[in-house]
Amino acid sequence: MSGEDEQEYFADGITEDVIASLSKYHSFFVIARNTSFTFKGRSIDVKEVAAQLGVRYVLEGSVRKAGTRIRITAQLIEGMSGNHIWAEKFDRHLEDIFDVQDEITQTIVGVIGPEISSHERKRAAQQRPGSLGAWGVMQQGLHKLWRLDVASLEASIKLFQRALGMDPNLAQLHSHLSFALEQMSHSGQGENDKDLMRAAQLHANRAIEIDENDPLSHAVLARIFGNERRYDDAIFEAKIAIELNPNYGVAHHVLSAVYFWADRSAESIEAANQAIRLSPKDPFMPLVLSIRGQMTIRSGGDIDAALADVRRAVRLPNADYRTWLLCALVCMEAGFPDEAQRGAKRVLELRPDFTTRRFREQWYPGIADSLMDDNVRICEAMGLP
Repeated sequence: MSGEDEQEYFADGITEDVIASLSKYHSFFVIARNTSFTFKGRSIDVKEVAAQLGVRYVLEGSVRKAGTRIRITAQLIEGMSGNHIWAEKFDRHLEDIFDVQDEITQTIVGVIGPEISSHERKRAAQQRPGSLGAWGVMQQGLHKLWRLDVASLEASIKLFQRALGMDPNLAQLHSHLSFALEQMSHSGQGENDKDLMRAAQLHANRAIEIDENDPLSHAVLARIFGNERRYDDAIFEAKIAIELNPNYGVAHHVLSAVYFWADRSAESIEAANQAIRLSPKDPFMPLVLSIRGQMTIRSGGDIDAALADVRRAVRLPNADYRTWLLCALVCMEAGFPDEAQRGAKRVLELRPDFTTRRFREQWYPGIADSLMDDNVRICEAMGLP
């Protein structure tokens, strides 16, 4: 609320930290950050949002920053009735921001979860950055990261690297950098995909050395191991991430993706269902839905449900060539060749350099031969190179 667009990341950072703190309490069901952020800056009906997301409480607030002073407001609202349960205003100096975040989190926990164990309180304690400057640059990187396009990934990588120069011992920085590098490696537009993957693994391992309870670093390792067809190791790491934070939508999406690569339909669908439940408006949603669609039709499930998933996926803003490819594959298998051809054409419009060989050997070598062989056969039937 400072009237400065460039300060948006500051409010985002505070919000993200509070969500992350609450999410680590195993007794709570907390909607993931990527869905929560879609309501930012909008005039909303709290009761409608609570019903839409299936939650009992909504926490909302605002941040105003002026010089070295900040004012944070927060209010906890009961979703069904719209009644205010708790509200507070915090006027502090900027250097007190981490104390304020802890205070908000602990107050919420005390109001709606008085029986939470001390063990969970300890697990929820976040590693603090060594400086506000490093935290601020990290938030700028996160502001870019979740757009998930190549330009935004490149920008976030530079910002995370800059922040590491300020605070090299912040686990969150290493894990977010590892995630950005791993995502970049699948874009097909990095300078060297294998180098990107190696760097991603290095930073994920460093994050775990600093803070073994960091869930994102384990999720990144799961994707890296899955890419190497080390499926058991990948599933193990994804499940560690979920154990550390059961509300972490990204971890459930990663588990679904690993099961997908391993051609294990039922388990992939189950993990995708949980990812959708936790973050129904996630930027990863096109892939989650399209993966669920192909796994559904591949396992002999409801064809109409599979088609509904992939058709919805390609209408979402973040739909990329992978989403369109899976949509085309499902449509072809479901007996809609004309729709499949339109999907295949869209794949080539989005990625003119697409070939099934490049997809198999360079972009996604982790997909099991049983699934890839069938997909390649269908791609050839659609005329994809």
